[in-house]
Amino acid sequence: MSPSVPRLALLAALLACACSTPLQRPWSPDVRRPRDLDVEHVELRLAIDHLAGHVSGEVELTLSAVDAPLRQVLLDAVELDVSEVSDADGTPLPFHLGPETLVIDLPAPLPPGQSARVQVRWSAFPRNGLYFEGPSSSDPSRPWHVWSQGQNHEARHWMPCWDQPTDRASVRLELEVNEDLDTLCAGVLEHSELLPALGRRRDTWSLDNTHPTYLITIVVGDLAEGRLPGPLPLPVHARARDLDAALYATRHTAKMLELFAEVTGRDYPFPKYAQVFVDDFTAGGMENISATTMYDEGLHHPTDEPQVDISGLVAHELAHQWFGDLITCDGWGELWLNEGFSDWMELLWTEQQLGREEAELQARDYQHGGMRAEDRHSRPLVWPQYDQPDDMFDGHSYAGAAARIRLLRSELGAELFQRCLASYVERHAETMVSTPELMAVFSEVAGRDLTRFFDEWFYGTGYPTLEATVEADGRTLKLTQTQAERGGREVFHFGIDVAWSRGGVESSARVLFDSAQQSLPLSGQGSLDWVYLDVGSVLPGARQLLQDEAAWARQLSGADDAVARLIAARWFEGDRSVRSDGAGAASEAGTRALHAACTDSFRAVRESAARALALELDEAAVMTLLNLSEDDDPRVRVAAIEGLAEALDGDALRVVRAAAADPNGAVAVAAVRALVDADRPEAWSTLTRLLAAEQRGAGRIRVARDLVQMLPRMDAPEALPLLVATASKHPERWVRSAAVSALAQMDETRGQVVFRQLCRSLRDESHSVRQAAVRGLALDGVDARERAHLRALYDLEVHSGVMASLEALLP
Repeated sequence: MSPSVPRLALLAALLACACSTPLQRPWSPDVRRPRDLDVEHVELRLAIDHLAGHVSGEVELTLSAVDAPLRQVLLDAVELDVSEVSDADGTPLPFHLGPETLVIDLPAPLPPGQSARVQVRWSAFPRNGLYFEGPSSSDPSRPWHVWSQGQNHEARHWMPCWDQPTDRASVRLELEVNEDLDTLCAGVLEHSELLPALGRRRDTWSLDNTHPTYLITIVVGDLAEGRLPGPLPLPVHARARDLDAALYATRHTAKMLELFAEVTGRDYPFPKYAQVFVDDFTAGGMENISATTMYDEGLHHPTDEPQVDISGLVAHELAHQWFGDLITCDGWGELWLNEGFSDWMELLWTEQQLGREEAELQARDYQHGGMRAEDRHSRPLVWPQYDQPDDMFDGHSYAGAAARIRLLRSELGAELFQRCLASYVERHAETMVSTPELMAVFSEVAGRDLTRFFDEWFYGTGYPTLEATVEADGRTLKLTQTQAERGGREVFHFGIDVAWSRGGVESSARVLFDSAQQSLPLSGQGSLDWVYLDVGSVLPGARQLLQDEAAWARQLSGADDAVARLIAARWFEGDRSVRSDGAGAASEAGTRALHAACTDSFRAVRESAARALALELDEAAVMTLLNLSEDDDPRVRVAAIEGLAEALDGDALRVVRAAAADPNGAVAVAAVRALVDADRPEAWSTLTRLLAAEQRGAGRIRVARDLVQMLPRMDAPEALPLLVATASKHPERWVRSAAVSALAQMDETRGQVVFRQLCRSLRDESHSVRQAAVRGLALDGVDARERAHLRALYDLEVHSGVMASLEALLP
């Protein structure tokens, strides 16, 4: 199909001026301004034409002045066609519509304490905030899904509103759609009315609980519905083919509700909790109040667990109903109050469901995530100086904050921390909060001044780097904070637990840091076996323990704590977070300990030991890996298959071939990768057979994506046509994105097949595919002609991530 004449004219005009005009976003990503009004209630009537991508509506805002008399009402509005503004009696009000705001003149100043109502009628073809996903050339059978995504300031693209996270209002929403489409909004469905003459239906939803504008949610589409058992309505919505997978993915919701109510001291605060999976969602999940939206690509087949499992995402979004929805951060500079607590609550779910050891591993991942974020961009967790809101959605606000919350819990003790948290939730429900308000509650309830703790861990930058060495007499552990050597804070104040063993008898003690250096007597009888730093994994910082290989081998073989054994296995594996010098050849004693660890009761120890043995493959190591290839845990099987890839013949080859049919997708992918890397003649047929067998929809998207990413490494003439076909026609966006990225790695010269497909993918309906195409073009740079084409596409782009990639590519 050829583009229409107006579109061609627009594109020609854009191309003509592309080289002369600077890159400029069509709207500002940051709209911070002082709050001079309080929106108390939103009455919204909206008609959606999903085929045209059009909305029209009327909104009535009940509002009041905050501190001073209000003469004008300034609302956020981007690319809206406002036709009429009036007061509650229908009297027209003067207004001015700018590029990003709607300014309404009030007939008289509105004094604080008094309310007024203003009504606005408008229509729009939203380019952001409200998304229309339907049948496409790559997936003609895809049903229509229309969904909103308000975070950070995106509601202003489809309705005039106060689009800041600094205000809360109740909402009643009247939604008119085609009668064959379902609707889902926050709160309860009050009324549904058929409009037979129009072939339409009007659904009315309401929620009395106040919330920020960015949490208003609209989902319209051809949706199947299921119900989870629980103490309140727990509907689950998804594409019909995906409903069983959606119900499976969310099956623990009721247990999570019970846990989170216990932790916060507050029952779930809203009349229902819905979870809906939609096509081409722009995030993993969004905690819209009482009705979370999630990406349907996260749905998976049970046999692909635990590597693919969105239980953590389900827990995170549910936790937001308390932290983010019931209590909302007072501005994006305080985002950690939303995201950090939700990540921390996810960790509590991991501990309840999978046990302490798995929770500690996740806690260590959080710590490393926070440190990586700090290494990339040093900033405090509380950071009102951000350039744009997206800057706040990083490892500081999520994992880094959760790690610091966990440290605070360790400092106060679990029982006292929970009392503090319950008081915080009770006092600040349905309010906007800041870090000083949280600190005030915790300090009061704990009976101690927490100013120093918050100054160091939430308002300060950096993280502690702790080095520990055993004195020559084997009786004293010297612990030193070294972060000041690279410009960091001289001293962080915290306490950690240290364990050690003498003569096979374990002991432990707590070390409190009030200076950069501390010493710990290692008491007990007999010679020192080993030392383990940070029992419980609570320190949001780096730890380096210098002990010899024999001590690590004894720790791996004899420590009671499974995580202590894992850290020892990771030392042999060469994990840089444990061993700064990387992996080295293991001694005979170390090798014996690694072989023994392959039968450890904790799967992560077996997995790490397998990777360590694979560093020096001998006949004994191969035999152990062959045994581990049949382990009950698929993560261990993956490690075994990856290790056997280095000795791919005989029994190892037989096992790897068989593993390509493993029901767990990650194991099968590891086996195919081993065949590809070894350039085995059966690699192509094995890969393409598995790729063809992968079903569309929920279950195996990741398998297909991972297989496609291997194609550039294969010396097969069929690889390029397969990639082109996948990039242009595969129904799943993740797989198309993978094919586009793989194409960019092919040896095909620019300007031929690869370049043409990358350009076609720049017009893909999915933002993730377009972004992959931009990154692919960036690998070799672009010439003047290509730059003009990309500049024109930039002016038509709506997704901020694609825009950012284009900005990086185009000077």
